[in-house]
Amino acid sequence: MQSMLVCRDRSLAIASSCRGPKGCGFDRESYQVKCDDAVAVEGEACDRANRITCSAINGAELVCEGGRYIKRRDCLRVACHIENSELFCD
Repeated sequence: MQSMLVCRDRSLAIASSCRGPKGCGFDRESYQVKCDDAVAVEGEACDRANRITCSAINGAELVCEGGRYIKRRDCLRVACHIENSELFCD
């Protein structure tokens, strides 16, 4: 698993998991780290409050609260997935 790291209190900490298919990389044109967080695991670190994503384990919808992904809702009929930057959970 790839992760995006950040320096906190003079040590490295995980800012966000990058479990999506694009993983973690550096964009040389914008000088920014790109992290594909299209999927995550409940309890993993996240760095964008209210960011919604899909669970890698059970297909539920997760939301970033307090620096961690928590389950927002279960997807009952259609497992959570992202298409063209839009999240589907039914």
